[in-house]
Amino acid sequence: MIGVYILKRRKKLRLQDIFERHPNLNSDERDVIYHIYQKGGRVWESEVRRIFDLPKTSVWRLARRLEGMGIITVKKVGLQNRLELKGDFH
Repeated sequence: MIGVYILKRRKKLRLQDIFERHPNLNSDERDVIYHIYQKGGRVWESEVRRIFDLPKTSVWRLARRLEGMGIITVKKVGLQNRLELKGDFH
């Protein structure tokens, strides 16, 4: 008996796909998504605040908007939030 295994490949996430599916993203949202993508798909919320010189509440709201759109997930790790793009980055 010969077994056949079909491996499902996860579709690799592309920034262009995100931007096409969400044309109403503002420039801060696009910049943050691009930064997360460049960092391998996950960054600390504090890093986003520091790099983009944004207040804590603004980054928190931005993260919640992106999470609501299904673009990222926000994971609480200790006392910090980690922002992760949904998708495959390999």
